[in-house]
Amino acid sequence: MNKAIVIWDNLISQNEEFCNRIKDIDSFYNYDIPEYTKIKTKNLSKTLEDLHKQNYKWAFVHALGHYVSDHNIYDNLINNCETCNVPLMAHILFRPDSYPNIDEQFLLLNLQVWADLDYPQLEEQSGEYRFETQQVVGSEENIHDDYTPLWIKALDNKKSYYSYARLFGMQLVQTMLENNYVIHNFDQQTRNSKTYLYPNSNYQQLNEFFQTGNLTWQHTPEFARIVTDELETLEKSIYILNSESVYQLADPYGPIDHLVGVASGFKSLFLLNNLGFSKHTVVSYVDISEPALNYQRFLIDHWDGNFSNMFDVVEKFRQQNYSKNYTYKIWGIWDEEIDKMLDNAGLSRSQFAELWQQYKNLDHRFYHANLLHDYASLVDIVQKTQLKNNYIWVSNAFEMQWLVFLHGSVKHQIEKDLVQRLNDADINYCLESSGYFWYSETAKS
Repeated sequence: MNKAIVIWDNLISQNEEFCNRIKDIDSFYNYDIPEYTKIKTKNLSKTLEDLHKQNYKWAFVHALGHYVSDHNIYDNLINNCETCNVPLMAHILFRPDSYPNIDEQFLLLNLQVWADLDYPQLEEQSGEYRFETQQVVGSEENIHDDYTPLWIKALDNKKSYYSYARLFGMQLVQTMLENNYVIHNFDQQTRNSKTYLYPNSNYQQLNEFFQTGNLTWQHTPEFARIVTDELETLEKSIYILNSESVYQLADPYGPIDHLVGVASGFKSLFLLNNLGFSKHTVVSYVDISEPALNYQRFLIDHWDGNFSNMFDVVEKFRQQNYSKNYTYKIWGIWDEEIDKMLDNAGLSRSQFAELWQQYKNLDHRFYHANLLHDYASLVDIVQKTQLKNNYIWVSNAFEMQWLVFLHGSVKHQIEKDLVQRLNDADINYCLESSGYFWYSETAKS
C-alpha cells in the first residue's frame, strides 16, 4: 500500500530567517520513515491529487511546525481508520452554532475516498459562506473544551449554516458528511506524541524565542520547556549508560591508535572493541560537561567492570557530586537496561568485564570544551598525540534540539569546516557525527 507524508508549507510570515528556522526544526524531527514517501509542498490540494493519481491510498499532512515523537503512530492511525471505515482523521473544530472545520496542523486522508468525492478542496476560501446541508452532531465527549468532539456525523434533517469564510477543511468535511462518512478526531494518546509550534498565530513569541531564547508566553509550551531544560543541563549532565548506536562502518577503519569522544556511557569502549585497539591506544574524552568527565575518570579509577556492583559505584560518585544531573534510560529496571546495552554491543557481562580491564589500563585524557564553539580544538588534541589512526566521535554535539531551535541547522557547516581543518592538518581520521562518517584521504587508501 502506497503511503505518503506531506509537509505543507503554509507559513504566512515574510521573515525569511524565521521561516528557515521553522523548516530547520521540521527537518530535525520529520525524518524519512520506511515505507512512506515524504513530499514538501506549498500547494496542498494539487499535491494530494497528484499522489492519488500515482496510486497512493493514504496521506498524512503535516503543516510546517508540526512533528511527532513516535513514528509508530502513522501505521497505527491508518489501521484505526481502516478498521472503523473512517476516511478522515483530523483535529475537529466544531464550535457551538457553527459548521465544523479542521485544524490545518495534522490530518490523515484516504485519497481514494477523496477522489471518489471529486477532490473537495482543503485550503481556506475567503468570503461569507451560507449553505443548507444535513445537520451535524458530534460526540458528547470532547478532547478539550466544548468544541473538539471525538467524532462527527450527519443526521437526516437539514439545517442552515453560516461562516465568515469557508475555513480550512470545511468543504472536505461537508462533502464527506453529506456522503454518510463519519470523521474521527485524534485521541489523547496521539496528541501526547505530537507537537505543533503554531508558527502563524504564535509568530511573535516564537521569533523572540528563536532570536534570544527568552520565553514570552503566558504559559510556557512544553516544547520550549524541553529546549530550555536541555540547554540549561548541558554543562552538568552525566550519561550513565550507552544510549547511542555503535554503527558498523561501511568502510573498514582501524585498529585505533587514538579515540577522541564525548564522555557519554560506554560507546568509546564499544567502538574500540569493534574497530580494534592495542595497549598503547590513547582515549581522549572531550565534553562540555565537566561532571561527565569527572564521572568517566571516577569509573575508570574505582570500577572493575562487574555490573553487579556498578550501581554502588555510581551511588558513591553521586554522594560526592549530589547536585549533578544523572541521565540514563528509564524504560525498564537497571539490569534490563544493562542487558539491552550489552546485547546491542554483542557482549556478555563477563566479556565486558574482561574488556573493561583492558580499557582501564589505557592512557585516558580529559578535555573540558564546548565543541559547538570550539570544535577546532579536536584538531589540536589529535595533533598533540601524533598517532596514526584517529577515530573522532562527536555524538550529536552539532545536532541537538536546543541548537536547532536557537541557532538553526548549523550541523552541516560545522562538519564541513571540521573536515577541512582535519584535512589541512594532514590527519589520518574517521569522523563520526550523528551517525554520519567522513574519512581522510589517507584512511580511504
